[in-house]
Amino acid sequence: MKSITLFYSYGMGGWGDFIKGLHTVWCWSKAMKRDVRIHFHNHIFGTLFPQHVHSEVQQIHLHLIDKLGKATIQDLLPLEQIDDIVVTCNWFSLTSVDNTHYTVFYRELYTTLIPVRPLIHPFSYHVLHCRLGDKYLSEATSCKGDNRIGSIAKLKSLVVEYNALGHEHTLVCSDSASIVKHLLTHVKGAFAICQQPYHIAYNSPTIHTHKDDIYTMIQEHEAMTHALTITKVAYSGFPITAARIGSVPLYIYEDNVRKLYNDSL
Repeated sequence: MKSITLFYSYGMGGWGDFIKGLHTVWCWSKAMKRDVRIHFHNHIFGTLFPQHVHSEVQQIHLHLIDKLGKATIQDLLPLEQIDDIVVTCNWFSLTSVDNTHYTVFYRELYTTLIPVRPLIHPFSYHVLHCRLGDKYLSEATSCKGDNRIGSIAKLKSLVVEYNALGHEHTLVCSDSASIVKHLLTHVKGAFAICQQPYHIAYNSPTIHTHKDDIYTMIQEHEAMTHALTITKVAYSGFPITAARIGSVPLYIYEDNVRKLYNDSL
């Protein structure tokens, strides 16, 4: 059977971006009656999921990084004679996937596409997700202008606002180990899954020493899909995709006010 392959490497985004790209390619595969494949090119994910390491790709047929909604199934039809269509993609848009039943993807993601050992907690929980921005990440050497949170002081004030919600259990998540530690101390009923996060969008000489932490980060994302609510303090595809997968209500703090977040989907 012919196939369509998502080619994924460093510089294409983090886990949320990867899931969005895989979702698009999955939908295209269903519409074109092709197998969906993933190729982790020289990526740490290839060591975690070796079933998705294939022979060297000779050609990428569609480059779609950060080109949201710029391609549809119609753009793939001229490539129909190619046995394996290879694309790069880090977004998902309903306008690009035609009439494919896109929600089935959510059931397959962590069962057949990316099998992940789920972490079961004997209680219901909410999620507080704190993406600070690349300014605060040692691994993001070329993106230090990304300061999504604005300031650490702002985050600390939002924690006070969050505690007023009175949640009994909260899974706290961040791209910063020091912030995870702060949240565990200051958020009522807090617990963590990934206490040493590492943003995998960026390669580094020491990334393979973080392999266990990166897998735990993926388990954290899977656990977020089972939450009662997710609250994020800055834009991030990580909580957005988790909320989509689990149909979890998603909130964001804007001007220190917690509001429902409405993604374009």
